Amino acid sequence: MPRLTGTIVAGCAPAEGAYVQIQNLGGDFQAEVRTDAAGRFVLPPIRGRWRLVCWLPGDGRADQEVEVDAEDLDVEVALADPPPLPAQRRWR
Repeated sequence: MPRLTGTIVAGCAPAEGAYVQIQNLGGDFQAEVRTDAAGRFVLPPIRGRWRLVCWLPGDGRADQEVEVDAEDLDVEVALADPPPLPAQRRWR
């Protein structure tokens, strides 16, 4: 069975402890793992097209489609910066 492996990065650094989900293209959850200290992960998907959903709380998110065939696949995913929080309003 092919393996889906990869590295998640936040900025220029490995994203240790990031969540990596694999979903079908309809958005149905299939599996989830967390990255190691080097930002690496391993998932054992079956062949086909999948969506990786990756995030590190407070440090960004990224979605990426991948296609797994008979060979192992290794990817690198860069997390996008989270959107800024809205300005707080002061009430008088």
